[in-house]
Amino acid sequence: MKLGYNQVGENCLTSSGAAEDPFKGSILPESHSHIGHGFSIVSFYTSPAALLDRAYVLRKEGWRDSDWLYQRLISQKKIESIRQFVKARQRVFLNNMIVTLPNETRVLDTEDAQIDPSKVSSTSPVTIYLPRKINSVGVIDGQHRIFSYHEGGKFDEDIKPLRSKLNILVTGIIYPKNFSDQDRVKFESEIFLEINSNQVSAAPELKQAILSIISPFLAESIAKRVITRLNKGGPLRDLFVKYFYDKERLKTTSIVSYGLRHLVNIDNHAGLHCQWTISSAQKLKEKQDLSVVDLYVDFCVERLNSYFGAVRQAVGGEKWVVAQKDQPGILNTTTINGLINLLRAMIEHGQKVGGSDMSPIKDFKFRDYKSSQYGAMGKDLYDLLFPSAPES
Repeated sequence: MKLGYNQVGENCLTSSGAAEDPFKGSILPESHSHIGHGFSIVSFYTSPAALLDRAYVLRKEGWRDSDWLYQRLISQKKIESIRQFVKARQRVFLNNMIVTLPNETRVLDTEDAQIDPSKVSSTSPVTIYLPRKINSVGVIDGQHRIFSYHEGGKFDEDIKPLRSKLNILVTGIIYPKNFSDQDRVKFESEIFLEINSNQVSAAPELKQAILSIISPFLAESIAKRVITRLNKGGPLRDLFVKYFYDKERLKTTSIVSYGLRHLVNIDNHAGLHCQWTISSAQKLKEKQDLSVVDLYVDFCVERLNSYFGAVRQAVGGEKWVVAQKDQPGILNTTTINGLINLLRAMIEHGQKVGGSDMSPIKDFKFRDYKSSQYGAMGKDLYDLLFPSAPES
């Protein structure tokens, strides 16, 4: 909504006040962190209230519409559990939070002079001045610990006094001045994956989402972006899991890994890139220009929507729903991957994807194929459509 700090809540009632808040802490020298030149790493205690006023989380299930999101929505059960702990113990969890701080953050030494991080040779005491700015502190690890101090709800009478106390230990990362927004998201996602992979095994879907950010030219990354777009519009719209509470939709991990990844792979002789312009495909193979990936994703989405639209028309709308027991629906992971394999075979043998008659598959027994039999399904579909063509 692009509201300023002084335009929200009780802040509207005063016309004056500091534009930043000071917190005592320490700064780590670059030679100790090894994160990179120009980064500043600071540690300090702050209050839950100060973080709640400033924090944002790159939630893939939130309202932002972007390919560069990966963290999940907060869990109400987990929030209530933390609030119960805080109420009972009257203290914060004794662990660290990882956040990114805005470039406007000022880090001053004991003489109130601005610190040059490249000249810090040892861990030194500092004062960190955080701007009072909404959506300025990026939460990499610890969103539940912050939000558990929210206003209202259960136990708020016990939690309210702790909300403004300096009781949360924070490690804050300040980016170099020339860091782009995309570089920031890539860096944060790498740190997030490192933390979650070391604590517990990160879910494959999470790894795919973050891989699409940190390694955008990989076939798996392109496939992840393509399937996200297919879920937003076209014949596959809303068929795939988007939110954690989606129970009757298809999971995308296997489709990305075993089907779509091969179809969009720029090194695959039977991939969609074969139907793209030669000059653009060559730029994609050079892996230099990220904007070419965007164009290739657009191309793949357009071709796949056209293809799956023809398939849907052939089998009929009644069957074009997620397969359930005693229902006519045919769509499951095996079916989607089988149809992708059919498309690969059509490309490999030079069949006209847009002009082929798909009506013979109307009565095809899609649900006779189980689990990983999508290879066999793709071959049988191809033989049905092109009985006199070379074998798939």
